[in-house]
Amino acid sequence: MKLVRIVFTLAVMLVGVLLLAFMHVPFPFLILGYLAAGAITSLAIWRHKSEPLEG
Repeated sequence: MKLVRIVFTLAVMLVGVLLLAFMHVPFPFLILGYLAAGAITSLAIWRHKSEPLEG
């Protein structure tokens, strides 16, 4: 289930970046947003890994 959550999160990030690119957001903002999303995602994954395994 955790793999599904990670893949889903990455898919949402990709869609978000494509939407921003489609709306012609300046490139530096695109990179900053992508880095922020990546940091949030890795933080969430790390937090899930630090929790005891379910089941």
